[in-house]
Amino acid sequence: MSNKEVAKHYRASGYPINDEMIEYLEKYPLPKLDNFTSVPDGNSYVDKLANFMILVKSLKPGLTEILFHPSIATDNLKRITGSWQQRIWEAKMFSDPVILQYFKDNDIKMTTWREIMKRFEERK
Repeated sequence: MSNKEVAKHYRASGYPINDEMIEYLEKYPLPKLDNFTSVPDGNSYVDKLANFMILVKSLKPGLTEILFHPSIATDNLKRITGSWQQRIWEAKMFSDPVILQYFKDNDIKMTTWREIMKRFEERK
């Protein structure tokens, strides 16, 4: 993490982030995340969309990785995880025109690490 506030949050949550790790990351020469989070749950698909937009609005500019677990509804999925409904909604969400338009309207770019590294190399 390049954002000390985020590192502080995860440290307080019990993650093993010590001063040595923070010092190492400050010297790390490759691109690094400014924030790391996951798609919030919702009680319905509409609720999940609203919670996601609230999350995105709360983010500061920079590189944020948002974890999500898009899944297809199967009997096996329902047997292996209690979060199966959230995962199905997450699969639907990232192709939803409402979210795609929201990203466009708010200049939010979805990217890959390959693209990030390409831009990093071009800056050198």
